[in-house]
Amino acid sequence: MPDTHEPSDHVTPPAVTPPAPAYAPPHPYAAPAAQSGSGLGIAAMALGLVSLLTVGVGFFAVTPLGLFAALFGIVAIVLGIVALVRRQRAKAPAIAGIASGAIGVIASIVLAAYVLMVALSPGWTGGFDSAPTETHSHESDPESGESGGPQSFTPLDFTGEWPENYADGGITFGEDFAPVPSKALTPGDVPLLPRAERGEGPADILLFVDYRCPICMSFEQANAPTLESVIESGAATLQVRTLTFLDRASSGSAYSSRAAGALACIATEQPASSWLAHTTLLSANVQPPENTPGLDDKEIIAAIEQEAGALSPAARSCITDQTFVPFAQAFTNWSFENPVPNAVNSALMVEGTPLAVVNGVPYQGPVNDPAEFRAFLEAQGVTVP
Repeated sequence: MPDTHEPSDHVTPPAVTPPAPAYAPPHPYAAPAAQSGSGLGIAAMALGLVSLLTVGVGFFAVTPLGLFAALFGIVAIVLGIVALVRRQRAKAPAIAGIASGAIGVIASIVLAAYVLMVALSPGWTGGFDSAPTETHSHESDPESGESGGPQSFTPLDFTGEWPENYADGGITFGEDFAPVPSKALTPGDVPLLPRAERGEGPADILLFVDYRCPICMSFEQANAPTLESVIESGAATLQVRTLTFLDRASSGSAYSSRAAGALACIATEQPASSWLAHTTLLSANVQPPENTPGLDDKEIIAAIEQEAGALSPAARSCITDQTFVPFAQAFTNWSFENPVPNAVNSALMVEGTPLAVVNGVPYQGPVNDPAEFRAFLEAQGVTVP
């Protein structure tokens, strides 16, 4: 049969082929996978924390640990960076290691500067530099038990107000527990350091303390009854010299200086209350824990008044104005730079607190053993009731 269909005008369009990509798609395994381990990051964090701990101990003990802290910190930074570059899964320890290591390095630099300052000035308390231009000396007869030879003393590098009853730099208590009276010295003077006349009369006991010093408090708690008995009986006098070098352990509050200045204020304005003020400042409920600011000036006044009775307005304002804080700091500097007056060993120096020197001989026994201290007093010729 003949084809009766007419030709169609419809044309089938050619198939469209998508263009080829200009670049190959990323392969799912082309990028390096994060490593499953986290040992480097943890090691970095641990070393960073060790660096911080080391520099912290260095600040507390004033020892040259800054170098070790810096080394630990640098290693922590390097390990932390390596851990991040290697894309270990646990990033937090690595970041913590880098941060703590960096802090440790910076803190170690600060510690190194601090240790250098302390080393150059053993009695450094915040900027009182000594520039002596003259010396004061006295010679003692070693055969009389006074000292082992001549001693020289520098002027006190201080231009402020000197407290009364502190002519030799300390406060001396006799039979009635009242300070031995003396006028305030002129700024720049050498503390009056008369030669000790031993053999007759009461023995002389010299006690260096820092009211921030916990070992001083232990000495006080153990030996206060013995000291009070020999003072009250007239067998000995006690001179207290207050130092302030533990300001560095007071969180910036200068507690040692303020407490020492408070005693100087009371010795000047209300001397009859000096002994109770001294014992109060060494009591457990007043001395602050380590690395804390301690009582403020008004709280110091309240603590002393609780034991000694009301202080005069002049004594109170002297304490709150911190009138004798500069003197206490300057005298601390002087004490570390000069020998202990009238020591049998004329070269004896103050190296820490407490330091008790009886008739020129330093006590080197346990600070908390009253029987040992009593025996030492008797060995130096002190009659202990």
